[in-house]
Order: sequence, then C-alpha cells, then structure tokens
Amino acid sequence: MSVNNNFYNNKDDIYQNHSDVKEKIITTTISLIKTSDGLVDNITIREIAQKADVAVGLINYHFGSKNKLIEICVQRIISHVMKTFSDVDKSEVDKSKIEQNQEHQKNSDQLKFADQNDNLDQKNNSNQMEYSQQMEHSQQITKSDQINNSDMASFTASVFTFLINNPEISKISMLADLSQPSTESNSSVSYKAIYKAISDNDNNDQDIKKIKAFMLLASIQSAFLNCSIIDQLLGFNMNDTNDYYRFFQLITEILKI
Repeated sequence: MSVNNNFYNNKDDIYQNHSDVKEKIITTTISLIKTSDGLVDNITIREIAQKADVAVGLINYHFGSKNKLIEICVQRIISHVMKTFSDVDKSEVDKSKIEQNQEHQKNSDQLKFADQNDNLDQKNNSNQMEYSQQMEHSQQITKSDQINNSDMASFTASVFTFLINNPEISKISMLADLSQPSTESNSSVSYKAIYKAISDNDNNDQDIKKIKAFMLLASIQSAFLNCSIIDQLLGFNMNDTNDYYRFFQLITEILKI
C-alpha cells in the first residue's frame, strides 16, 4: 500500500512540476513581450529558455512552437487589460448613472410636490411652474445622455489607445481570434467588457444592448486593422488622439450608448 501511495504522490509531484514549469515559461515570455516594444519576432526560444532557466526542449514540449507560446501570452496580456478597463470604466459609468438617477428623482419629487399644492387661485402660475420644471427635467435627461456618450467614448478611446500603442500583440490577438473563434477569446472578453460598460437604458432590452456592444467591438477592431487607410476613407487620422476620440464619440452617439 505504501508503494502505491508513493507512486501516486510522485505522479502528483510530476503534474505539479509540469504546471509550474509551464507557468514559469509563460510568465517569463510575457515579461519579454512587455519589454520588446511589441517586436515579438525578435524574441527567441533560446532567450525565453535562458530567462526562465529551463531547457529549450521543454518549451517545445509544452507549447509546440514559439508562435503558439507568444499567442497564449498575448491573449493573457490583453485579457488582463480588458478586465482592468471593464472594472475601472464600469465603476465610473455606474457612479455617473447613480448621480443622474438621484437628479432625476429629485426633479420628479419636485413635480409631484408642485402638483399636490395646486389650487384654483394659483392654477395659471402652477401650470407655468410645472411646465418650466418639466423642461428642466427634459434638459437633465438630455444632459445625462451626453454624459453616458462621453463615458463610453472615453472607454472606447482608452481601449483603442492600448491597441495602437501595442500594434504587434494586438494584431496577433485579433487574427488568432478570427482564425479560432471561442467564447473565451480576447474578442469575447472584450465584448463582455463593453457590454458591462454600456449603461442601462429603459428603452433598450438586453438583446439590443448585446447587439450594440457587438457593433462597438466590431468598430474598434475594424478601425484598428484598417488604421492606415481610414484617413483616406473617412477623413479621420487614427494616429491622432483627438481624431480617434471624435471618431468613437460619433459611433457612441449613433449607437446611443
């Protein structure tokens, strides 16, 4: 019995060691990618093996090729970035939404109070006050929509900034997602982040909200992959911060998000 226990313990140790080695290779490669200015072709298997203190053969054993290893690492990098964007920007959108709801509730309470205190002698004045308050309420709604559009434009522009600052790894990730679609791919992670960042709208059901998130993701990816010709096609210089912010501001306005 003790022999069998030792056998299974050794087997578990082997699996654990394999897992540790694989993670060490990934961590080392990610570090090299981040210091390579996106020039992943300059990273060699020998360099990875040396930095990770493992044999070259182990890299081929665990990942098959350098390209597959790079692809896995890029996916992890961008996945982490997208989750960070989602957490930070969603909290800002939620904060803005709470403030807007509080303002709307305040205006609604004022209207109800004015209505309750109407009397025949003050009917004309009261109606005029109510109309004025309704107009103010309508302006607040319009303002809140503009805030939402601004939030989403900033969110989208910040994502695009990461893409153009990291063109090589971003392209690797997108092309990998296109060749091997998956619900766990970075495109899917990005879609989920965008979906969460879109503020709720009473006029939109969840299906419409999902399609809007999908359309915004497609716009971001298409703008990145066609960055060099968008100026000729649409008149926006996607290498200029002001231009691509305006570009995505218009898209969020069109999508009403």
